[in-house]
Amino acid sequence: MVDLLIDIRMAEGKVSTLTLNNDSSAILFKVLEDEIFTEHDIDSTTYMTSYNYYLLNPAKFLRITDIVIDSLKVRQQELTTGRRPSN
Repeated sequence: MVDLLIDIRMAEGKVSTLTLNNDSSAILFKVLEDEIFTEHDIDSTTYMTSYNYYLLNPAKFLRITDIVIDSLKVRQQELTTGRRPSN
């Protein structure tokens, strides 16, 4: 679930940086989301079922969200500095 959410958040970021109208942004995001689901061998129904499970289990959801955020921060730093952050 973590890798899937990372990919979805990255797709959201890509779409949000483009100067598209809302309809075009939604269409592009849906295309990217479908590609992500295919890449992760999951369908939208299974994703939503899993996502809803985590929403109903806040401690697990927060743990996953923290991992996703930390992973995205590391990726951003790697892109801006060319290296992984040190601990």
